[in-house]
Amino acid sequence: MSPTVGDVTRALDRRFPASHAEPWDRVGLVVGDASREVARVLVSLDADAMAVGEAERVGAELLVTHHPPFLEAPRDPYVTGGASSTVGIGGTSVAVASYHTNLDRSEVGSAALATALGLEPGPLLAGFAEEASLVTAFVPADDVETVLEAMWAAGAGTIGAYERCAFTGEGLGRFEAAGDARPHIGAAGEAGRASEQRVEVLCSRNAVPLVTRACMDAHPYDEPLILASEVTRASRRLGYGRLCTVDPSMEAIALAQRAAERLGGEPRVWGDGKTRCTTVAVVGGSSSSFVDAAVRAGAQALVCGEVRYHSALEAVAGGATVVELGHDVSEWPLVDVLFAEVARATEHTAVEVVRARPSRAWRTLRGSHDGTV
Repeated sequence: MSPTVGDVTRALDRRFPASHAEPWDRVGLVVGDASREVARVLVSLDADAMAVGEAERVGAELLVTHHPPFLEAPRDPYVTGGASSTVGIGGTSVAVASYHTNLDRSEVGSAALATALGLEPGPLLAGFAEEASLVTAFVPADDVETVLEAMWAAGAGTIGAYERCAFTGEGLGRFEAAGDARPHIGAAGEAGRASEQRVEVLCSRNAVPLVTRACMDAHPYDEPLILASEVTRASRRLGYGRLCTVDPSMEAIALAQRAAERLGGEPRVWGDGKTRCTTVAVVGGSSSSFVDAAVRAGAQALVCGEVRYHSALEAVAGGATVVELGHDVSEWPLVDVLFAEVARATEHTAVEVVRARPSRAWRTLRGSHDGTV
């Protein structure tokens, strides 16, 4: 039996959790029937009309992209229009799943552009603190494993590449059962003591109801103490971009030339192209918000997708030559990452994974006198 759209996207969701995306982002399965069987998957950068059309032409049931088809749900899903519209959201059977800022922030995503440029990915340019919830319960020592299994099954306990994570610590529970209490230990009206363990697991905020319910159902107490608190989790693996150490003889213009050779396009250079580099900040896509981090890190160059005019001036004033590749050019390496992940998710099946050919949505006018582009 072939895997379904849901089988493939759930594997990708585990690799790039929605909790790692920006709050405004729309990631995961955006359009389509999760129960439909998949024989072919197309992987591309954008979920636009051209990509949906290509998916239909190659017979793909699922289109996996970096950019989502929309960030705000269309008012009428049967009416299309705009740069990022999917032709036939209501008129095509192609499912669309997108992995955007959650892919950008992943360990493989943040390193993709540096790797494509032939640079060794170094430390993160900008870190990320994940919004999460910490669920705490006080459990009799003999029941800890049962409770933990239930909470893990409900979606708790994943920290990066690690699963079934938990903290436990021993302590003494004290109580007095009154009224119509039905104590697990001792009798009503008596002061009780119990050897307990403090159990703590991390989960996404939207999983809290499931995790707390699972804990409650598995817990032997009449009135167990189960707490959930909102937390932020710092990670050494999650964040944007990389800082790369390069040969000090390398000039910024040589980085631009290397990018043109490896990725195509015509990079735009702000500042002194003769600047010699030892540290290069590399980040794809819209990168104005990372200029300050690059300057603070002492980078002599920032290789990126695009920056705003004043951000480019700030970078140059701070000593960093900016090499703009174009938003799409800088992010096509992420398609290679997605292709590899889809191939891994379907490796023991007959599913064919197809990678779209890189393209650019823009052109550079080279000679206004003859219209050459």
